[in-house]
Amino acid sequence: MKAVRIDNGILLYYGNRIGRVQGEHAHVDSNFQNQRIIDFLKKQHVAEIEWKEGLYDRLLNTAADPEKKPKKVRIWQIRPEADVRIKFLSLDVFRESFGNPDLENYCCVYEGETEADNPEEIYLIYHMEQPEDYQGHPIAISDIIEQCGEEGSAYFYVDRYGLIQIQPDMEGEKMQQEMTL
Repeated sequence: MKAVRIDNGILLYYGNRIGRVQGEHAHVDSNFQNQRIIDFLKKQHVAEIEWKEGLYDRLLNTAADPEKKPKKVRIWQIRPEADVRIKFLSLDVFRESFGNPDLENYCCVYEGETEADNPEEIYLIYHMEQPEDYQGHPIAISDIIEQCGEEGSAYFYVDRYGLIQIQPDMEGEKMQQEMTL
């Protein structure tokens, strides 16, 4: 067994899922930061390595399952014409100054399916490399990730140091649904 390898975009270290590689970018759990991994990624032409805490645990809980059905996901970003003061704010600052995020100020820049089970993995996928039909910038602070399921949607605000589950005001979503009908 090779010590370090990439399998379907997942970085494996002695068989353990420790990171995700897409193109020239990699996100790797900071507990595994060592020269062997750095050298391996350089040989794979990875130009940018971002070391993240807790990534190993998140990937451990999202093991690939061939029976797993893709899930619908939407990425929401603040509309270009929205008040510039609401862009790229932490959730605390946003709520303190403007109240709860309102989807009326957002537009859906991507709607598609993903194998990812948790919002952190969705963040990693769409932050690093976006699909061709993706209409926005790489996921950043103040964006919202929506996981759609049979029992409804879960919304996650991209905050400065992670994702926070929220229940946004829904005027914007009603408008978006009317536009797609």
